Amino acid sequence: ITNLKNISTAVTATCTVKVLHMNNNNITSHDAVAISDMMSCLEELNITNNKLGDHGAELISKGITNTKTLRALSVSGNKIGSSGTTAIANALTNNTSLEELWISYDDIGQDGARAIAKAISTN
Repeated sequence: ITNLKNISTAVTATCTVKVLHMNNNNITSHDAVAISDMMSCLEELNITNNKLGDHGAELISKGITNTKTLRALSVSGNKIGSSGTTAIANALTNNTSLEELWISYDDIGQDGARAIAKAISTN
């Protein structure tokens, strides 16, 4: 998405926006760092039906690890496979704020599902 970095900068400058829905915006792994940065302020982020892929999921996992505010995250329909799901799961083991995670319509595979289950059971 063009200018996503500008949106991220504005969100993190004031932290007044708490809920952001950016569905169907062709967000790719190139935008993932900007997405990750916004997580420090947001309580809810919906980036459903974009094109993050495994690499994008790996990049946003840093934001998941570091956020203290994000309660709900939807990454459904982002072409995330097992390795991206595992990166998200690893981030969840260090996250204490996330209460809701939507990761449907992705191809998380058995390894990704096991990683999510393990993260949930240990967090």
